[in-house]
Amino acid sequence: MWYLILHGVFAAWVLFDGLSRKDGGAAVGWALGTVLLGPLVLPVYLATRPLKNGEIREGGAAWNVLKNFVIVWTIVMVVATFSSLSTMGRYTMTLQSDAERTGAGIGMFLGMGLLAVVWLVPTLGAALLGFLMKKNSVLETGPTGPLIGTTSNAGTANGFAGLGLAAVISVIVIGALAHRGEATSTTSSVSSPAKANGVAIAPTGPHPETERGWAYRTTEDSMGRKQSFASVESTNTLSFGFPYQNAQHGTLTIRKSAQWGTNVLVRIEHGQFPL
Repeated sequence: MWYLILHGVFAAWVLFDGLSRKDGGAAVGWALGTVLLGPLVLPVYLATRPLKNGEIREGGAAWNVLKNFVIVWTIVMVVATFSSLSTMGRYTMTLQSDAERTGAGIGMFLGMGLLAVVWLVPTLGAALLGFLMKKNSVLETGPTGPLIGTTSNAGTANGFAGLGLAAVISVIVIGALAHRGEATSTTSSVSSPAKANGVAIAPTGPHPETERGWAYRTTEDSMGRKQSFASVESTNTLSFGFPYQNAQHGTLTIRKSAQWGTNVLVRIEHGQFPL
């Protein structure tokens, strides 16, 4: 899911940038290509787009495509790493035993190693090939193409700073959606009975029923340690600042376990409490 969000934000940036360069219908085509094949199409766009007044492009088309690929691929892998760490962090919070946490730690280490290889191999290959194909005699200065005769100057948003901002926006959206999905999943697991073959199964424990808004459930880890939960959802709603401004309920949970003792947990559907 994260790559669709990132490609979509990149495509919006390409469309905005292309229209500002009077690229017309071509800007729409570049945006669509970025949605489908972001890290492959975006470097080509950056290497061939019309230059604004004051912009310089040197080294030839091949060098610029490969150089831009290195930068774009690095941004993509940074977002991928953030998304992976966020997912693994939410997963490890649900683990009950030390063995499970150890296994999750090893899996996270191997996953980060794999992401590093996926980033490093294409990056080194593209950089090496780019230096070999670079033509120092080729120099383009703006304005070029449909911008010839205009005084349109490039802004900060037209360069890699704009792409970096697009990546930050993607990370914020990905994080917000992940927190919303986690809250929905947690609420469903507490308030709704499990089902097998379409038949509802009552939660285990001495109080499977719901009384006065309270929901009860009991879990057991692989080592036979039990945890009992009693949860209740607030009747009123909370509203936080952007991007968590939608009305949401709070949930109060009392957890009793042999391992952790008795704890009181407070959860909201999405967002975070300020410290």
